[in-house]
Amino acid sequence: MSVSSVHSHKPEDRHAQLVKQTEKWVSQTFFGTLLKQMRENPFKSDLFSGGQGGQAFGALYDQQLADHMSKGAGGKLVDAIVRKIEGDKAYRKTALSKMKRPPVLDRSAA
Repeated sequence: MSVSSVHSHKPEDRHAQLVKQTEKWVSQTFFGTLLKQMRENPFKSDLFSGGQGGQAFGALYDQQLADHMSKGAGGKLVDAIVRKIEGDKAYRKTALSKMKRPPVLDRSAA
């Protein structure tokens, strides 16, 4: 899903798409990196390595686990990012509308 697909007609749809995209971003950048580093840790135990299956499917499992973590424990982080993005959009929208308005003359000073 690209950034341009976040631009929808209904605000509810845009918000839902933004939350979904942010969950994916948090999953990949934060939790995915964390799990990858944990898997590549030199101090890991061979008892829980999973053997050849663990080596073959470990990355897929990490991806699913990161997606699940972003919806659960990462919910607060996702919400904060979404609020920041939507707040910036609202700020830019009001600033742009103020720039388009003609200046108001103060006749009380004259």
